[in-house]
Amino acid sequence: MKLSELIKRIKLPAKASIYYLAASTAGKIVSFVITPFTTRLLGKEDFGQFSLYMALLGGVSVVCSAFTSSSAVYKGMQNFGKKSGYLISVLWASLTFSLAICILLFTFIPFVKLNSYLLLPLTLQILCDVIVAVAMSGERFDYKYKTVAAIALINAILPPAMAIFILRAWGGGYVVRIYSMLFVSMCTAVYSLVKLFRGSKHRDFKVGYAFRSSLPLLPYSISSAISVQADKLIISSLMGAAALAKYSVVYSLGLALQFTVSAIGSALTPWIIRRLNAGEIERISALMLPMAVGYCALSLCLVAIAPEAMLILAPRDYLDALPALLPIALSTPLSFISSVTMVGLNYLEKGKDVVIISLVSTASCILLNYMLIKEFGFIGAGIATLTVHIFTAVTSMLMLSRARLSGMVSLGDLYRPFFISAAVGVLILTLRDNFTPRILSLLLPVLMLLFSAKKAAEMVIEKKKMSL
Repeated sequence: MKLSELIKRIKLPAKASIYYLAASTAGKIVSFVITPFTTRLLGKEDFGQFSLYMALLGGVSVVCSAFTSSSAVYKGMQNFGKKSGYLISVLWASLTFSLAICILLFTFIPFVKLNSYLLLPLTLQILCDVIVAVAMSGERFDYKYKTVAAIALINAILPPAMAIFILRAWGGGYVVRIYSMLFVSMCTAVYSLVKLFRGSKHRDFKVGYAFRSSLPLLPYSISSAISVQADKLIISSLMGAAALAKYSVVYSLGLALQFTVSAIGSALTPWIIRRLNAGEIERISALMLPMAVGYCALSLCLVAIAPEAMLILAPRDYLDALPALLPIALSTPLSFISSVTMVGLNYLEKGKDVVIISLVSTASCILLNYMLIKEFGFIGAGIATLTVHIFTAVTSMLMLSRARLSGMVSLGDLYRPFFISAAVGVLILTLRDNFTPRILSLLLPVLMLLFSAKKAAEMVIEKKKMSL
């Protein structure tokens, strides 16, 4: 088969996934290339302060994503259409909620040891990110993946590149990273606003509907934000900024694959919703096992190269936090499973179930992180992260099994590859000082990847005319 013919036969959601993954991969590569310069140009205290800023930004952004997530926006898009002004309604709802969160954040700034003068750039950054997220939701829904990928590349590559250039030429500390990111985000936000208002011919706004569609996802978003950022905030409080700097590098490496969950989810969510509308649950179920196996295998590969990667990313004393990497890396396949189950629960309008999962996850996350970090330090933070992801994934699958989507995600099919991967991961971690045996232990992950690749090829290559 000729390459051009093969490309034409790739299904549209798969093409979108390829573009999103390519853009995210390029951004992740730049991030890893920049990190060694950043950790050495800033030092542990400054890098710890920047990590704390990014933790707050990431946490608030995840909370605000309840109003811009594809699970909430796409349903309204199907009901009202892109040209009806619905995205403008989502924008007003999102900006209003984000401003409220930023006002609340001002009260808590002193407790997280962040300089108060950073609240203004933090607020502007959050608002810009919300604007871009709403605009790109509309582009994803219409599979305009080239535009989405271009914006993702700009926001991922330009800020760190600008910051490193300025730091090497004139210095300036961690605020250079913050304002470089804000400048680029403001430019893409202006572009996004133009697209939003130019693309809406009518002004029949549905702000109330946008709020009602998003509020059921808010507890899950809050839970996700706490799950992602609680460990960093508690480490900063209990162990200091220097310890946070070390943990942040390990955490970023451990979740190096997390960006693919978001990228693939951006393309998969509209496909999943369309499959659910068509009653084709088995097509979703067939996708889950190879995806989960693939993520487990890639997580193990990440653990295998971690010692060498850490020495490239940061000075040797950052290796103190390396034991936390295995549980953090194994949370990625669980995150993918949770993201798919949440689409199903939201489709069924099971807001109560989502609230229950979120409340229990949030409470356990705070409690586990505080207890385990206080007792075990870095490895405690990693174990807490993994435990919360296990609870969220398993509980959401069980709740789906009680609904009419019981065949969408199967717990019986997915627990085996995860536990096998955990056992292999422990073996790899014990061999961290023995390079050759550690690399040889990757035979099983390679076989897992081959299985996933074979199954994926069967699904994404069009054999006959099928709907998206």
